[in-house]
Amino acid sequence: KKQKKNHAQTIARSRKLDCRVANRQVHVADMTKRRRNERSIDITESKEHEIPINEKVLLVVSRSFNDRLSLSGHVYGWLIKECKARAGREEEEKNENGEFYDDKWYDNESSFRDPRERRQDVHGVLEHITATLIEIRPGLGATRRLRRLTTTAVEAFVFGELYDLVFAEIKEEVREKDTNLMQKISDFEMNHYSKKRQQKEMPSVHSYPVAVENISVGALEALLNISEARTPVDKLAYCVRFLEMISAHFSDIRSRYCDNENVNGSENDVINTEEDERKIPKKTDKNMGGKSHAKVIGADSLLKMVCEHIIVAKVSTLNAELSFLEEFSTDEQMLHGKEGYSLATLQAALHFLNASNDFDNDIFQNED
Repeated sequence: KKQKKNHAQTIARSRKLDCRVANRQVHVADMTKRRRNERSIDITESKEHEIPINEKVLLVVSRSFNDRLSLSGHVYGWLIKECKARAGREEEEKNENGEFYDDKWYDNESSFRDPRERRQDVHGVLEHITATLIEIRPGLGATRRLRRLTTTAVEAFVFGELYDLVFAEIKEEVREKDTNLMQKISDFEMNHYSKKRQQKEMPSVHSYPVAVENISVGALEALLNISEARTPVDKLAYCVRFLEMISAHFSDIRSRYCDNENVNGSENDVINTEEDERKIPKKTDKNMGGKSHAKVIGADSLLKMVCEHIIVAKVSTLNAELSFLEEFSTDEQMLHGKEGYSLATLQAALHFLNASNDFDNDIFQNED
């Protein structure tokens, strides 16, 4: 009886201890949640001059994803992990040549590997994570602007984890286009240098097929930086900067052309015909006393200058970059504002270069 009594007391003390531990864990979890909510309130209730709204949204999203105990953090972590696991299984199914066994068919006749599988996965991840986050924090979807900023913040985190997997799939899909474009540019340069040698002229930087004074260094930097960006928003920002730098460079050349009457006959001018001159309307600012102070580049001249910069920059994955933007840019970015116009212009120039078999006649026919 004494042993049974001691055993019962031991069990009671053990259960009491377990209850204390459980209560302590609940208390700690509540305190942690309360502190987390207080920090979130500090962010959301801060004034615009203290924390810009875009940074405020980014901080809230970051805190939600880093908290693995929250629903949004758990969903984010699990979906990212599952996407990487699916991509890993996909790589294991490839043979030594990087191709899928049985000509993309595997397991059975009803199982077909979709070449857009990773992109579809990422679209699903972006949509599901954004919906979960807004469901938990309705304030992030209170206005159209907040929802757009939330979507941008989610994209930054998701592509920070999955960009390489997605871009590798896109790059493989358009690899032939990019390879052919690089070969055309190489052939174009070699043909030009061959002509120079036949004319017994030494090729130099000043005899490059594209006139040096037509090229903007800032535009080249922006075009090259598109490959370094990892989100649609950042890539589109570089596209906008690319066109802005070209326009600024054109305006500078046009101003110098107008200031110097002797430049009219120069071969290297962007404006070398009266027809081109008429394509450039002039804007007048009433506040400037009616003086014409800015010039607008025509669509044909802009397309030509974009093609010239693409040839000089030699971005080896430009088709893949624009395919990525076309895939993941939102309808608002694609159809409205400077971003949509910049992307459409780059797509038009790239389509022209992909289709052309003779850059000399198609692009530079008026410069000879």
